[in-house]
Amino acid sequence: MWLPPMMPTSHLDIVDAIESGDGPKAAEAVRDHMAGAASVLVDGAA
Repeated sequence: MWLPPMMPTSHLDIVDAIESGDGPKAAEAVRDHMAGAASVLVDGAA
């Protein structure tokens, strides 16, 4: 199945969290992002 390209802006929270040097914050940002991505793939949510 073809998926549209990912929006670079959707990753800014992850990049900012990583750049902050706060490991737990970065991990949370990645988990939140991946949960949203899974929802889009599984449920078709936007």
